[in-house]
Amino acid sequence: MDPKQPIARAAPFRLFVCVCLIGEAGSQLAISGQWRGSLLLLVLCVWMAVTRLAQRWDRASTALLLHLAEAATLPMLLIDLPAAVIATTLPVVLAGAAASGGWRFGAPCLLVMLGAWWLVGLPNYQHSLSWLMSSGFLLSLALVSFGQAQRLHLQGAQARRRSEQLGLTNAFLEKYLPSSVRQRIRLGSASRQAPQSCWVTVAFIDLVGFTAYVRERPPAEIVAVIDGYQVLINRLVTRYGGELGKILGDGALIYFPENGNRAMDARQCLLMLRELPALLDELNNDWRQQGHLAELAVRVGVASGYCALGDWGGDSDDRLDHCVIGDCVNLAARLQQAAEPGGGLVCEVTAALMASQRAGLENGRLLGDRRWLTLKGLGQTPVYPLVDAGEGRL
Repeated sequence: MDPKQPIARAAPFRLFVCVCLIGEAGSQLAISGQWRGSLLLLVLCVWMAVTRLAQRWDRASTALLLHLAEAATLPMLLIDLPAAVIATTLPVVLAGAAASGGWRFGAPCLLVMLGAWWLVGLPNYQHSLSWLMSSGFLLSLALVSFGQAQRLHLQGAQARRRSEQLGLTNAFLEKYLPSSVRQRIRLGSASRQAPQSCWVTVAFIDLVGFTAYVRERPPAEIVAVIDGYQVLINRLVTRYGGELGKILGDGALIYFPENGNRAMDARQCLLMLRELPALLDELNNDWRQQGHLAELAVRVGVASGYCALGDWGGDSDDRLDHCVIGDCVNLAARLQQAAEPGGGLVCEVTAALMASQRAGLENGRLLGDRRWLTLKGLGQTPVYPLVDAGEGRL
């Protein structure tokens, strides 16, 4: 693995050496005014400028050249300095090289440093022994630290990959959830939303004749038809601010939770349903152009009232289902079953909500006159047919 930012990683070691040598050069100038102190200060200033400039090319090859130059130069500059300075600075230089690139940097720098000492001559045995012992200890410590840093870097890279994978997985799984659940998760609320009573307008939509169509057509054609139909429903619901609670194959459960104006929510639901037949006709034309002999229509049922909306499934860790359950949901399903192909039925409560909205419609009224129908399990029930502005019926 290539070291990451090797020059920046060695910067603390290099700064420590420079501070030590600047202090030593300053003390020499203050005490005796030796010219070596001035030379050392000049070399340090130039070298700090070079390393600063080299950070623009923070690569392993550049870092190794810097370390080799330090290993070759410093023994020559430090030959006449006290043993304490030598024993402090040179091991730190080796430790910085090892921290940048491990043995690949540390070993060549050690060899170059020994060669430089051999050229200038070792000052004495004590200095050499002190330097070698300090170098060995600090180099070993630096290599251990470097290994740990590399492992941390590897773990960080793996964590980033896992995070990216989780992001892709979450984005994919969000497509299976209602929009309100997606919004709740994005806001950081991962807790279960217990079902609560709320006012909703519910619409059941079903494709007429789809069961017979499925028996006669190949699976590839069925997939194309269902995909186009579900994309149409999803876009329509999003445009009118509803919630696509369930996709039931060729059917859909849509609801509009109360947003401060029940009548406006009901109106949005009915306007959405009134637009559906024309869009489905366009879809039928597209299917015919692709060779799919689909001539499908919809029938719908709409009801309004109090229902329980939230996450169902208790405290189960396996799966939760976010949906709306209540009497008006059952009533909407019964109305959809009783509606004529291409038509829709609306309950009396929804019709009452629309009474204050009719005058504001540009295209005339949305509902026809009241009728009475016998619905399974509900008996005689007042209903209102949903009217299309152009053709007089949905």
